Amino acid sequence: LVKPEMTLYAIADLSTVWVQAEVFEYEMPFVQVGQQGNLTLAAYPGETFQGEITFIYPYLNQEARTNTVRLVFKNPKLRLKPDMYGTVQIQVNRGRKLVVPEEAVLDSGTRQVVYVVRGEGMFEPRQVTLGPKVGGYYEIVEGLALDERIATSGTFLLDSESKLMASSNMMGALGMGGIKMEQAHMGKMDMEGMDMDRKAPEMAAANKSSAGMIEKKVGNLRLAFSTEPSPPRMGENRIQVTVNDAAGEPVSNAKVQLTFTMPMPGMVPATVSMAAGKSGRYEAKVNLGMAGQWDLTIVIQRPGKPEMKETFSVMAGGRKMSGMSGM
Repeated sequence: LVKPEMTLYAIADLSTVWVQAEVFEYEMPFVQVGQQGNLTLAAYPGETFQGEITFIYPYLNQEARTNTVRLVFKNPKLRLKPDMYGTVQIQVNRGRKLVVPEEAVLDSGTRQVVYVVRGEGMFEPRQVTLGPKVGGYYEIVEGLALDERIATSGTFLLDSESKLMASSNMMGALGMGGIKMEQAHMGKMDMEGMDMDRKAPEMAAANKSSAGMIEKKVGNLRLAFSTEPSPPRMGENRIQVTVNDAAGEPVSNAKVQLTFTMPMPGMVPATVSMAAGKSGRYEAKVNLGMAGQWDLTIVIQRPGKPEMKETFSVMAGGRKMSGMSGM
């Protein structure tokens, strides 16, 4: 029995379909009508459908804190079915922006800081204003210039050192005259006075091994590793490695990379390419941002040969670090 309120047929033209996408609230300033969007579906792996934003709903989803936008897609073969779920990527042209890796930013919750390299192992803490995060990078709105170099790993160590020195300075100031804590500021952190060779026997041994050339055999290769200065110091150093085959002939057709990090939790390794020179010698300049042990891994790739890698541990001596305002 057919009743008046029953639906007998649902008639729709599916040659063009709507897709409603949920966009996070913080992303809405970059979304506009007319932008292109790419749709991917689990039903059609490896395929992308292109559409256009035609309407932005004027209200938010209060629970999810998202805004619904409507995209229109052409569907001549009727492959897009009602009630399918997919993922939409909206193409946003932000132009050329200054960005930094997310690990370079130290976020205290009230302000964001990056450490600007001043050379000779000196760093300046610089407060910055961040824009949106895209991939693994933050846009810098204010506080940093295009040609400035920054520390991209170990920033938590720099922050810890600055806070430790600030606390020491404030305690000394209070003991000598009752200076208010807000007036105390950080002085210079002099690391030249730290004799790394006399800290512990293992440190002395590490410095001794890095004072000259270190030779190792890796598979059928012979590596001769050295640093300039020797032993290395906090700041810029030249790392050199000479690669010879089992017969003692130089290997000059390799692609050699250097990865360096400190052996402690939270350190993000940095990787640089080593430039090829004469007689199988490869070299690169690296900035060792802190005094202490560094692990430098040489990775060698040759056409038609298995990849070879070897790690050399060195002890970087200290230098002076510039005065930094209390964090």
